Amino acid sequence: MHKFKLIKNENGFRVQFVYRKEVIFWTESYTKKASAMKAINSLKDKALAAEIEEVDETIAVPEKAPIKKGETKKVVAKKPTTKKVAKKK
Repeated sequence: MHKFKLIKNENGFRVQFVYRKEVIFWTESYTKKASAMKAINSLKDKALAAEIEEVDETIAVPEKAPIKKGETKKVVAKKPTTKKVAKKK
């Protein structure tokens, strides 16, 4: 079910890790087959000992204040600031 695919293309070789026909990840292109094989072996050796880092990328969105009937809310966009650069003579 799990497998590494060594793919030859016009740029050289690249590696895909596939699970049930779904590509889980892929590598950059390598000019030499030996370099691509080294990447596979490195992943095999180090993956079992790899730590798991849990990252929370959720954003807490504050609740909107309710708008009362007949009330309107004015939204003002800020003008972007630009920095002038002096030309060299």
